Amino acid sequence: MWNRTFTGITGNVSIDEKGDRNADYSILDMTNPTLGIFEPVINYYGESGTVERVADIHWPGGATGPPDDIPDCGFFDEYCPKKMLRHFRSLLALLSASSFWRVSSLVRFTTDSPLIGENQPDSPFTGENQANSPFIGENQPDSLFTGEQ
Repeated sequence: MWNRTFTGITGNVSIDEKGDRNADYSILDMTNPTLGIFEPVINYYGESGTVERVADIHWPGGATGPPDDIPDCGFFDEYCPKKMLRHFRSLLALLSASSFWRVSSLVRFTTDSPLIGENQPDSPFTGENQANSPFIGENQPDSLFTGEQ
């Protein structure tokens, strides 16, 4: 069956000098993505070894040709700056700013408020001077709001 061509169910069947079939191939493209219709855009005829371009290929994303063999950043991001390091730096800056804000608020709060035991303004609850407040020292009142013992 070497070097023969005959008609089969699918059309011409061509066998080369080594006994291998010279197959025909078609490259299909989805020409109508809305309906999902595929149509041949390139045909290869194995018996004659010819290629026939039937239509233009519609590349995804509106590209005018096939994608690169190697992505811009490589397959493992080996050609681009490390994204993780960039995210880490952003997170570190955010945490630093947050910590600075918290510390500055705490420092401002502690420097603006008088210390316990110093002569402080009148208490809003008892009308007493807070140096004699029931909260400071050993005299604890029965009622916090009247100051009665």
